[in-house]
Amino acid sequence: VGKDFVLMCADTSQIRSVMSLKADEDKLYQVADNKLLGLSGPVADRSSFSEYVEKNIRLDAMRRGTRQSSWATANWISEQLAYALRKGPYQVQSLFCGFDEPTNEIDVGDSAVGGPQLYWMDYMGSMRRSYFGAQGHCNFFLWALFDANWKPNMTLDEALDLVEICKTQLKTRFLVNAPSYVVKVIDKDGIRVVEQKTGTAPTA
Repeated sequence: VGKDFVLMCADTSQIRSVMSLKADEDKLYQVADNKLLGLSGPVADRSSFSEYVEKNIRLDAMRRGTRQSSWATANWISEQLAYALRKGPYQVQSLFCGFDEPTNEIDVGDSAVGGPQLYWMDYMGSMRRSYFGAQGHCNFFLWALFDANWKPNMTLDEALDLVEICKTQLKTRFLVNAPSYVVKVIDKDGIRVVEQKTGTAPTA
């Protein structure tokens, strides 16, 4: 989370053992104009759960005539994961982010806030608002980097530098090679893919 944006990065590969099945899999799902859901886990669960979230956000907007705040959506997603745990659990780990402007179109009750927001969730429905996060196998390698390099009010350029630090760490220490990544930013202008920096990554 930066000063006025949230940056999300995911590898785009589907790898089984030493075989690379796909190199352009986008694991960052746009579920609304101002909401992005990053998922790790089996392809089928990621696909079905992201679609379930997206369609229900649209349905809620049609019924009520207002947009949910990111806080409300994060709590709803957490509830759905916890409910499914007793029936047919989604084997997904989630990072959910959104950007809310304090307007009358958004329900801002129940601790909702404006600006960039990031929520960490596991497959059991546990949820925590955070300034940074990682899911999947990579989180074992990246949390210490985030803790050492993240700072309040980061600029987009500084956040992209941190992405390069993380990519270098994974290339050095992670057993599985993830050759390509997608980086998306969400801010007051919506969601867009941003160009990654090239060359040697900065050192932590």
